[in-house]
Amino acid sequence: MPWTIRMVPAPGPDPGDTPWKDLRPGDMWFAPYLLEHPEGHPFRPALKYFQRNSGRPPLVVALPCVGGGRVDWCVDGPCWKDGKVYGDGWDVSGEPPLITVAPSINIIGAYHGFIQNGVITDDCEGRRAG
Repeated sequence: MPWTIRMVPAPGPDPGDTPWKDLRPGDMWFAPYLLEHPEGHPFRPALKYFQRNSGRPPLVVALPCVGGGRVDWCVDGPCWKDGKVYGDGWDVSGEPPLITVAPSINIIGAYHGFIQNGVITDDCEGRRAG
């Protein structure tokens, strides 16, 4: 089952924020606070963000997670594996929430799929979320 992305207010404790418990797969929010993370942090925006998309705040999207729930992923972040950051990030095009991300997103053990024109695809390994 694909998930349509929708913009929501950033999660947090302030009035008007989306409560963390209410987030669901497909929710996307602007996360300017990620710019405060130090170099090498897995959620700090990557080089491609600064080269191509720095005119908007970084984005986070709630992806479906195998077995249920969600995993929050920084669209503009670097690639990382086993806690190590590598690469210069994903190619992100379009205007939020109608973005496309390439190549595929592989959160090991949780989700492997695509975001295309504002839609999160099913897991391309055939696993089911929730």
